[in-house]
Amino acid sequence: MFSITGHDLYRLSSELRKLSMLVGTGTVTGDHLKSIMVPGSTVEPWTVAEAAFEKNAKKALNAISQLFRYSSDEPAIPVLYALMKQAEKLFVTRNLLDRGLSEDEVAGRIGMHPYRFKMTLLPLAGKHTTVGLSRSMQKLCKLDVELKRTSQSKRTLLELAVIDLAS
Repeated sequence: MFSITGHDLYRLSSELRKLSMLVGTGTVTGDHLKSIMVPGSTVEPWTVAEAAFEKNAKKALNAISQLFRYSSDEPAIPVLYALMKQAEKLFVTRNLLDRGLSEDEVAGRIGMHPYRFKMTLLPLAGKHTTVGLSRSMQKLCKLDVELKRTSQSKRTLLELAVIDLAS
């Protein structure tokens, strides 16, 4: 069960409830598990955004692949939203750091706990400049228009944008 649900305890408890309804007081078999559990993805859109801004194209593209493979809805817009939010947060962080604010002040301004900020966002902000992040946001805004106009090749457009961000 763990190989399918991953670390998602809510999904695991849901699968256990389905099993109890299916089997009742009997013994659970492998066939019972196969009949109720469908492999899914534990990847979220923000995983793509973090990987892209870490400059890890391989990780970001693998995450996109999993999202498109296992998602029941079109994942392109949620991934784009996550990319835009991450670019915005990094832009504000980089800008405040460039102005000379301390790390704790920046964390407070963007609403993050200082320790979490130092462990997650600060290393990412160090890999970017405000000018580069501004350009990235402009490209993402153009991509937003393209994704909403077209019904084809959304995945390709998104993958090209992620490659561009990660390079």
